Amino acid sequence: MEELIKQLIVQMNNRFDGVDKEIGSIKTEVGEVKAEQVKMREEIAFYYGSMMREIENSRTEARSQFKHLAAVVDREREVIELLSKKIDL
Repeated sequence: MEELIKQLIVQMNNRFDGVDKEIGSIKTEVGEVKAEQVKMREEIAFYYGSMMREIENSRTEARSQFKHLAAVVDREREVIELLSKKIDL
């Protein structure tokens, strides 16, 4: 009977050792995943920042083009008014 109990204890200890190894392996994998997440977050932050700068540059360029178009429309209106006055004379 004692021998059987000793064998069971040895088997349980072996299982616990296996579980400890698995837990260690899982902890290692979790650490690797966390490190990868940090890298991914840095990359996402970089690309997000780049994208936001590009959007701001596009907005600035679009505003400039709209201002230029407004100036051209104003000049065309002035020319049309001058031509209209000359025709009326």
